[in-house]
Amino acid sequence: PPGNYTQDQLAGDVAAILDALKIDRVHFCGISIGGQTGLGLAIHHPQRLLSLTAANARYDVPPPVMKAWDERIAIVEKGGTEAIAGPTVSRWFEANYPAKEPARVARIQAMFKNVSKQGYIGCAIAIRDLNYREALAKIQLPVLLISGRQDSSATEDMINTMHAMIKGSRLVMLEPAGHLTVVEQPQAFGDALEGFLAAV
Repeated sequence: PPGNYTQDQLAGDVAAILDALKIDRVHFCGISIGGQTGLGLAIHHPQRLLSLTAANARYDVPPPVMKAWDERIAIVEKGGTEAIAGPTVSRWFEANYPAKEPARVARIQAMFKNVSKQGYIGCAIAIRDLNYREALAKIQLPVLLISGRQDSSATEDMINTMHAMIKGSRLVMLEPAGHLTVVEQPQAFGDALEGFLAAV
């Protein structure tokens, strides 16, 4: 839909989907913006969650990163998502991964090119304006944090800080892996998720 999005709105959309499906509570797993949507659910709709797995997710965006998002938005406004598909998808992976799995990376790049301009810009604004730093300590659900040691977006320092702020959370760092840990390390990702769900 048209208009700028917020991370709180995206979390509210998930709650509305659960209402429509008549599902009271779920184990939620999201990666990147999906993980940030999960944080929004845990903060604003905790009664809907049995647990949260947030992979490769940020909790805030400092001014230099906000500027980078503004630049991406401006490019997409002029040329659509195809204009940034190459550099965006390259940034998502650990440096050696594209050479090892060129077909998989090409499929993801093709998928990214098909994202609607309005959807990308709306979500980019939601990411750019993200600020859950003060709210993290309020989360009291079982939480698993997963990230890649080579993730340049949800960096190791950021994930460690989030882990410290969410009491009782679990942390799994995968290596080698960049921003799409579930693609680069599917077995390790699945093992971490299954182990966490079994425990909770």
